[in-house]
Amino acid sequence: MEANKFEVKSLSDLIKVFAGIAADFEAAMGVKRADISTEFDEPQHEPQPPVTVAEQKGINDFAIGKEVIIRTYSAGVWFGVLKQKAGNEVILTKARRMYSWWAKESISLSGVARHGIRQDGSQICGELDSVWLEAIEIIPVTGGAAESIRTALEVAQS
Repeated sequence: MEANKFEVKSLSDLIKVFAGIAADFEAAMGVKRADISTEFDEPQHEPQPPVTVAEQKGINDFAIGKEVIIRTYSAGVWFGVLKQKAGNEVILTKARRMYSWWAKESISLSGVARHGIRQDGSQICGELDSVWLEAIEIIPVTGGAAESIRTALEVAQS
């Protein structure tokens, strides 16, 4: 067996040494280079970026024009008509901040969307023409539930 001396000054030199050793080994084993593939091989086609949820056809059309409850990243919970959606950004019209709320027949916002709020225990702010929000949850609201939020008295501001 023959020993070779290599001078390695950089990582690329080391990689070249290993590549040479691998090529010699493959030749000794009768492996043709075209028969194997490594993570370092050039891709045969241009890789495509992953499709995000926001880019999927129709996802931004979800609940457009419907009354919804929006849970936001940092602006609380809102009720209104979903006018526009792009990714996690939404624009609500006829928007009311649900400062505090009690579900009529449940303990969650899903219950509020289905059954409405207890108006005597909830604090719903006055209606704004529109508001831009970052949504983490969009829940369509049923007719009777929407009516209970829409007709709630405006909480006094201090």
